[in-house]
Amino acid sequence: MRWSRIRPVLALLVVLALLMTGCSSQQEGTPADTGSSGQAQQQVSITFWTAPNPTQEKFWREMAEAYMKEHPNVKIEVAPIPESPSSEAGILTALSSGTKLTASENIFVGFGAQLANNDAIVPLDTLPGFDELVQQRKMEGLIEGWRFPDGHIYIFPLYSNAMLYGWRMDILKELGYDQPPRTYSEVFELAEKLRATYKDKFLLARKVLIEPQNWWERWFDTFTLYYAASDGKPFLEGNQVVADEQAFTEVLRFYAELAKRGAILTRDVTDPFETGVAVWAPIGPWTLPYWQEKYPELKVGEQVVFTPPPGAGAGGPAGAGKTFAAATGGGCIPQSAGGGKKRAGDLP
Repeated sequence: MRWSRIRPVLALLVVLALLMTGCSSQQEGTPADTGSSGQAQQQVSITFWTAPNPTQEKFWREMAEAYMKEHPNVKIEVAPIPESPSSEAGILTALSSGTKLTASENIFVGFGAQLANNDAIVPLDTLPGFDELVQQRKMEGLIEGWRFPDGHIYIFPLYSNAMLYGWRMDILKELGYDQPPRTYSEVFELAEKLRATYKDKFLLARKVLIEPQNWWERWFDTFTLYYAASDGKPFLEGNQVVADEQAFTEVLRFYAELAKRGAILTRDVTDPFETGVAVWAPIGPWTLPYWQEKYPELKVGEQVVFTPPPGAGAGGPAGAGKTFAAATGGGCIPQSAGGGKKRAGDLP
């Protein structure tokens, strides 16, 4: 493959397509030639699942179409990961049912470790061209953070979603605030004033707080606050749990205090932050395209402002500006997935 001939807009797809072509070879037992030698080229079929949101699905479909135009022997079928109820569950269902799947994005390292322990994901560093790909992307330092304890790399990093918090400043101004609260005590004060003034409004509306099966939601409502309270201390170092217990306890007490004040709504409400039922919410990068389509009247810097997580200390978070970022990547699924230590369907 001649990288110099690939247009910049295709670069990201080429990164993953190169890996997926290797994955397809792993599945079908024969090498794939996507070069331009003029010789007959093997037909390569790739099924690629994207993160289940319209923005990424649209992006990958466009990239796949452009790539296939330049490589007619490669057929890429792009589809969103079926959430049942999560992306991880969708992939596990595919593995246990024998659904055709070559590769998927939106795999985080914890889930990747479960797949690796069950021989349900390909070690990418064993595929031809992997080292060259890392060098082309200038990722020699970054990629080491994705190396698993067994020495292999199973997930190719694609993006990192840093989380912030949104505040409905239009409503806060009605309560006399010129800026959002920065500490837990200031948040408690706002919650009491809000509930005393508006019986139909809450600080936070988040039903998933009482749905423990949706474990991944803790990334967005608990880990965010933890990283601010702990000054960015990680949960794990290698195989050791090194989390700051005091910081995590402070986060749990924070939610308990809000619940005592009746400031958290835990029943189903459609878009509570956008409709003004709640004035505070965790915000990810995927939120803005949704607002542009559904709530164009919400303007950042006017009705809404973003801040890092609040903190427990009187002067603000110990780790000012530190938050959780959901880093995920792409991985390849072997045809024999599920035949390792446990069946794929038995994964937790």
